Amino acid sequence: MKLYNSLIKPEVWPPRLEFDGSRMLMPINYIQPSTGVISIDVGRQLLVDDFLIEKSTLERAFHRPRKSDRNPILRPTSMIELDNGECPVAAPFNDGVWWDEREGVFKMWYHAGWMRGTAYVQSLDGFHWERTNHDVVSGSNLVLPIRKGWLRDGGCVWLDKFTSNEYERFKMFQFFRLPDGSERGEVYISEDGIHWEFQTTTGPLGDNSTFFYNPFIEKWVYSIRTHKSHNSKEFEGNSNVRTRSYREHTNFVMGAKWDLDDPVVWAWSDHLDNPDENIGDIPQLYDLNAAPYESLMVGLFSIFYGPDNQIAQKQGISKTNDLMIAFSRDGFHWDRTSREPFIASERVDGEWDKAYIHAAGGGCLVVGDELYFYYGAWSGVSVFSLVILIAG
Repeated sequence: MKLYNSLIKPEVWPPRLEFDGSRMLMPINYIQPSTGVISIDVGRQLLVDDFLIEKSTLERAFHRPRKSDRNPILRPTSMIELDNGECPVAAPFNDGVWWDEREGVFKMWYHAGWMRGTAYVQSLDGFHWERTNHDVVSGSNLVLPIRKGWLRDGGCVWLDKFTSNEYERFKMFQFFRLPDGSERGEVYISEDGIHWEFQTTTGPLGDNSTFFYNPFIEKWVYSIRTHKSHNSKEFEGNSNVRTRSYREHTNFVMGAKWDLDDPVVWAWSDHLDNPDENIGDIPQLYDLNAAPYESLMVGLFSIFYGPDNQIAQKQGISKTNDLMIAFSRDGFHWDRTSREPFIASERVDGEWDKAYIHAAGGGCLVVGDELYFYYGAWSGVSVFSLVILIAG
């Protein structure tokens, strides 16, 4: 099958990769067209790799985005967000931030109160956000009822601009921890992004799983958190390593109904991901989000430096991770030439974005001649969670 950019999708797709825990580099196996000719008349081209470049004397440089001086742009203020003072949260834990052209507003779905609820706000400029009560949960801006004993973990919301079905214009995934100790993923659809209709539970997965749409292959992709066993001395002390598995489908809801062996091994951290010198743990892949931009998929790899959950809980500190930029022509293979943090935890006591950075679903928004990247962050000591915006 020929893709939009003349690449050839092989018969075995998605590829079957093997992870042995050795921190080997992930392959970038784009299948070139048999003619050797790559179409460049399909739209604007983003020249971030050597895909279209035969030779050059230029030096490639990657730049970090500029943080807005109006940060943070959302703080916990409502009763649910303040969480009785235990762990205030008002931030996308992935979730989603979108510009809705039909209504002319920015829309944000976010984590309200630690493992409590999913709420919605909107904005005219992307900086000042308005909370409006809805009829889902009386007297609040929650868009999903809170079920007793259920703990809401990561989630993701997508504004589907390609669907012809108005009833599923908005799509949502949520991960829950249940009172009996079990875990489950659920997917929903919505016409307005406020009133959501449950569709199905997902196949087996871990927390911080997400999804995105790849318009270049016209597939919904589930980015599934998995743990793989290993025999590497580098990960000594860790029985399992955080990795990502891949599941694609033309239908968002049907794609969520996978069996244990359906997703394939997809991504992991490698030996070019260096440890944080103040922590010392071997980095792992915590999350992988992606979104289309210009001629390719832009990925945000969340590289986790530690400490492990038990140590973080015992010491009362947040886990540390950075978001790294990556690029893909087919949505599966990733070019990670840049290894400098794209969005970094500040690692400074007292800073509201000290640690635990999470990208917002949707990737980035094109606003005039700038790109806006939204994400959530934790302060570490007080575990005070906020959301900020970067423009650049």
